[in-house]
Amino acid sequence: MPLPKVSYNENLPKALEACKSTASYPLYDGLNYYLKLGYVPEDKSSNSVSKTLEYAYDDWAIAQIALRVGDLSAYDNFMQRSESYRHVFDSVSGLCVRSFLMGISGGFRST
Repeated sequence: MPLPKVSYNENLPKALEACKSTASYPLYDGLNYYLKLGYVPEDKSSNSVSKTLEYAYDDWAIAQIALRVGDLSAYDNFMQRSESYRHVFDSVSGLCVRSFLMGISGGFRST
């Protein structure tokens, strides 16, 4: 049995403000680097690739809420931030790889 579609429409502007506040709170693990560099460096925070991807996806989701609310400035900002997954995506291997603060890629070695 498929799950019913659920849509939150109660107070989207307030929900958007909460999302924007949370997505800008630099004390979350690695978020300060993500906000400055566009990725979470492996040498500064463990699980850097998954955190970068999580934050980028969150930014995309926030952008969708902003679009629905009509806040085009927030939409543009969070869509731009959502492109940060590109910092960890290796187009040669097609995989996401860790990056370090000094810009050195962790690379991928198949066995």
